Amino acid sequence: VFLLSVDEMVELAKTVTFKTSEEWWTRTATDDGIMYTAPTGWVKAEGDQVVRDKGVRPSIWISLE
Repeated sequence: VFLLSVDEMVELAKTVTFKTSEEWWTRTATDDGIMYTAPTGWVKAEGDQVVRDKGVRPSIWISLE
């Protein structure tokens, strides 16, 4: 179980919509904090301090083979 990185989100955005009603953390760090996703689905590249109130979207990889 993990948080998606921004690179993984870019790849998945080809088939998945990331719009939600809340902001949520990614696992990609910046000089100012951690990148997060806005409710619109856009990633906030400037990042924010982890002490801010945002949600998480746990992820897992499942093999269908």
